[in-house]
Amino acid sequence: MKDDTCGAWNIYDLTEMAQRRLPKGLFEFMHRGNDDEIAVRDNRIALDSIKLKPRVLRDVSKRSQEITLFGKKQKMPIVIAPTGSVGLAWYEGEVALARAAAAAGVPYTMASSSMTAIEKVAAAAPGGTLWFQFYMWPDRKLSHELIARAAACGCEALVFTVDTPVAPGREYNLRNGFTIPITYSAKNILDVLGHPRWMLGVWLRYLLEGGLPLFENYPPEVKARVKAAPMGRAMKLNDALNWDDVREMRKLWPRTLMIKGVLSPADAAIAADCGVDGV
Repeated sequence: MKDDTCGAWNIYDLTEMAQRRLPKGLFEFMHRGNDDEIAVRDNRIALDSIKLKPRVLRDVSKRSQEITLFGKKQKMPIVIAPTGSVGLAWYEGEVALARAAAAAGVPYTMASSSMTAIEKVAAAAPGGTLWFQFYMWPDRKLSHELIARAAACGCEALVFTVDTPVAPGREYNLRNGFTIPITYSAKNILDVLGHPRWMLGVWLRYLLEGGLPLFENYPPEVKARVKAAPMGRAMKLNDALNWDDVREMRKLWPRTLMIKGVLSPADAAIAADCGVDGV
């Protein structure tokens, strides 16, 4: 019988497998939280505290996980969230994720800081549901141009990240020397050599094609200003965002619009007043 699990029976198995495969800097960027990781701890406690009260002797032979979200049916109440380093964890990982999401019947949210161009991802999974996440750069016009590309590629929803006016802490990136673009030191070279499957399957494949990709969705003006810095600090963010930016985005984007990072009920109410479809 074919085994589709690859030896992973739960999320913890997948985590251990990823830790063995990936260089430390890349694994910790994807796996850990920010600063003292209090939110990670609290979220874990909150999830573990949820208890189910099952009722027995109910006919569940025709059970289904299908939901309707923004007027479209999908097979599960799950969305793949945006992660900018997917293309470093796996060769053209964004393409692989988009195809997997299409096969599973769930949306894939592509990050603006992905390593693969949105046009390539959209072409690789034409039957899937593609969403696009973006930050508003200080030069808003450049962000608007990127959003126009997302629209041209058929993205069904836009996810506007609003909770990052300044770069996150992530001290472990500093300790690991994990930067974008990648800078090489004795420490991280030894780390890469200690993970040969990643080195051969990802790093070497990119090098043979001309080098590691760098934020392929960024316009040339933005990419030229990206400096080697710890992951999450490579690009200047916009600390002057306000609700007028959301209202303007509502005018520019005719499809589903969500904002990501709302933590207050009061802000959720304002978002609804601004016409967004979800938070």
